[in-house]
Amino acid sequence: MVTQDDVLRVISQRGPIIPNEVRKALGVQDNFLVGALLSELKSFGKIHMTAMRMGGSPIYYLLGQEPKLVNFIGYLNEKDRRTAEALQKHQVVQDKGQSPLIRVSLRTIKDFSSSFSIKENGEDVLFWRWYLLDEEQAKQKAYYILHPEKKPVALDPVQKTASQVNESAQHSPPIMPAKEVAPAPQAQPIVNQESTKTVAPSVEQKPLPVPPAPQKKEVQQTVLSQKLSIQEDPRPQISVTPLEKPTAVVSEQTISSNEGVYAELDSSSFLSSLKRFFTAKKIAVLLAKQLRKNADYEFIIAVPSPVGSVRFACKAKNKKKLSENDVVAIYFGLQQYRLPTMLISTGDVAKKAQDRLDKDLSGLTLVQLEEQ
Repeated sequence: MVTQDDVLRVISQRGPIIPNEVRKALGVQDNFLVGALLSELKSFGKIHMTAMRMGGSPIYYLLGQEPKLVNFIGYLNEKDRRTAEALQKHQVVQDKGQSPLIRVSLRTIKDFSSSFSIKENGEDVLFWRWYLLDEEQAKQKAYYILHPEKKPVALDPVQKTASQVNESAQHSPPIMPAKEVAPAPQAQPIVNQESTKTVAPSVEQKPLPVPPAPQKKEVQQTVLSQKLSIQEDPRPQISVTPLEKPTAVVSEQTISSNEGVYAELDSSSFLSSLKRFFTAKKIAVLLAKQLRKNADYEFIIAVPSPVGSVRFACKAKNKKKLSENDVVAIYFGLQQYRLPTMLISTGDVAKKAQDRLDKDLSGLTLVQLEEQ
């Protein structure tokens, strides 16, 4: 019989680890049993669980195994991964100076970012630190971000060496002159028989090469709103166009069977419009979730294509106008499904939101829902 101690032993040896790997290490087939044991251990505070997912599964680890979580950064979505890598590089960043996309991402990567505040002119200023950085060190770095003129300037390597030499010279005893020693008898000169000239042996002492002094690096002042540098996504930009009529056909039986996924959803005019849209486009609804009646829904859908149906994580929003923050929040909210993403909206998209879609949110397909 598998016990909690067996699970703890596996995590101690192999953690951080996902539940399926725990099950394999224990040699059991019952996923439910392993999941129940992990849940109990977490509720008792004996193990910890990540917010990120690896193939849909959380990652479990023991206290002290946090540094190993860096190995799982690659399982974040592309935008979150870039944010995490940039935060690891800068260690501390100010929230106010970041773009809305990065601010949302900093709040999403809870396993790698930690927020803190410092007082400045009687107000709390929000910062983010790399999760392995001590909070006291982070606060000191944050203070120098707000007051770059007070940051101590490190000595140039050449200046530091010179100061050490001068200091050691002051504390060293005086060098006494060496006593004169009678010169040793010189060897007979070598005679060159051809020229009958004598050649005295000599050793030429070459001075040691002096390395060129490195150029002094200018001390750049830390900007108040230190921004994370994230490389632009090289993938092609999306276009906001309605779905084209699919060439592949989904059977009527599949479409009619979709009614079962709406069983727990409240009836509303917006939901009825979405049903008609899915039916008209021959889109199969595999999962439906109601977040707000007649306003906010999430779906897993199968969209027909020439090579077969393609699954999408879909957000349906009944709002007159979508702001930049709306679009960014929707994009990151759909990343948990690890599928291509789609946004169905009844309203218009603000100019800044459209710019964000074209620039940063590659992969999000926007569909304007016409009156059905």
